[in-house]
Formats: sequence, structure tokens, C-alpha cells
Amino acid sequence: MAAAFGYAYEVGARYEQARDILERTLDYSKRTMNEDYIGTLYSTYYLGGIYFTLGEREKGIDLQEKVFATARATLGPEDSRTLFFMSRLAFYLLKDQRLQEAIDLIEKWQILERKVFRDGDFEIRDSLMTYAEAMSRSRNYQKALDLLEHTIPILEESLSTDHFRVLEGKNLLADVYSRLNRWQEAAELYQQLLESRIRVFGTGHRDTLITRYNLAVSYRKLDPLQDGLRILTEIANISRENYGHKNPDTIYFVRELKEMQARYDQSLAEEAAESASSSRWTLKKRFESRRRS
Repeated sequence: MAAAFGYAYEVGARYEQARDILERTLDYSKRTMNEDYIGTLYSTYYLGGIYFTLGEREKGIDLQEKVFATARATLGPEDSRTLFFMSRLAFYLLKDQRLQEAIDLIEKWQILERKVFRDGDFEIRDSLMTYAEAMSRSRNYQKALDLLEHTIPILEESLSTDHFRVLEGKNLLADVYSRLNRWQEAAELYQQLLESRIRVFGTGHRDTLITRYNLAVSYRKLDPLQDGLRILTEIANISRENYGHKNPDTIYFVRELKEMQARYDQSLAEEAAESASSSRWTLKKRFESRRRS
């Protein structure tokens, strides 16, 4: 139960509270249960994820590796829970830029999971999503795109539009679109994603703010600067209100807003200068025409 509360805090971005709850849970579990007890394994897995999120990446991955090794030894290499821990270890290796280790693990995992799951099972689709992320981080964007466009609709149908894994997949797909300079598709997908983030997390959550920012960047690439400015202004205000003006995200958003405002002001000035030049040219032509007549 405490692990569930810890996970709830994690989803709400209250990572320090989640860490404290899970550390107490894990300590109690170790004193009263074996380290290979499934509840202990899941508590350790969640705690490792929170350490990673809070910047203690090595400590987080060490716990993920420990969980996977324990599950493989006690549950067996083809147990569905072992495969789950294996997949999450690959996920964190990817996030830590250890691409080759992650890809090697994913390929072993895909061989094992075919023995355990059917083609349409969530686990198969989930592994394809992680593999797509590995391809994207390896800059094989077309391969990532093919995997994601095939996998996300099936996941969305079997889970829900707002399921966290579907949201992760859409975010990755929108990023791949942007890497391929397909900005219109990226903007449309970020807009869908933003609506889901607001429903699930609310307007002030960090994931919601980052999605707003990515949408503003997409608009900027498409050149409707006013839309980008409006969205970035909203982001900066929400971040300042929720996290304070000294928060690193707030500082970053405010700096981006100032840069975009400067570009917008420059574009207006250039348009005004061009319009004035055009008007002067038209008046000159009219004057010359009258003189000739």
C-alpha cells in the first residue's frame, strides 16, 4: 500500500515525498520479508526510478540492475515480472545515454518475450516502444517513426488515450516528427498531447509545461510567432506561479520567451520597414506617371 502511495506522489511530481515513503517502505519490507519478496522488488524498482528522476542516476540504475538480477534468479528469466524489470532497466539505460547497453538488453528481451507473450499483448507493444526510443536516440528516426506509427494506435485502443505509456509514445512520435522537420504533424500531436496532459496532471505539472513548450517550438518553426508567444507566456506564468521565479525551468522558459519576443518584434519592424518602402515606391511611381502626363 505504501508503495502505491509512493507511486501516486511520483505521478504528481512530488518526488521527494515519494522517495521518503518508499525508503521507509523498503526498510520495513527488508526487516520483515525477504529481499526477493515481490513487494520488496517493486518498492525497490519504484525507488530506483525516483532516485534517477531526482538526479541520482547511478544510484537509480544500480537499484534497477539489482531488481532485475534478483527477479531473474528467483522468478526465472522467462517470468513476466522478470521481463518487466528487464524492460524498465533498458528504459533507464536509454535515459542515461547508455545506448548500446540498452539496445543489447532490448534485443535479448524481445527474444525472451516471444516465448511468454502473444503478438498483440501489451508487453510486446511496450518493448517495441522502447526499441523505437533506442532507434530515435541512435538517430535512426525513420526506423523509430515506422515502429511508433504502427504501435501507438494499437496501444491506444487496448489501453486508453490518457494511459501514461500512450502519452510517452505520442511524445516520442511528436519528437521524431520534429527531427524529420515534419513540424505540422508535430504541432498537431503536441496539441493532442497537451489536452491529455491537462486532463491527467493539470495545467501546472512539469510534463504539461514541457508539452506546452514543445508546442510553442513547433509553432515557431511553422512561423506563427504570435501563437508561440501566447503559449510561452502561459508557460512562463504557470511555472512562475507553481514553482517560483528561481526554479530552473521557470528561468529557462522566461529566457526563451524573451528571445521569441525579440524575434517577433524584429519581424514586425522588418514588415513595417518593407511596407513603408513599398509605399514610398508606389508614391514615387505615381508622381513620375503624373509628370509624364
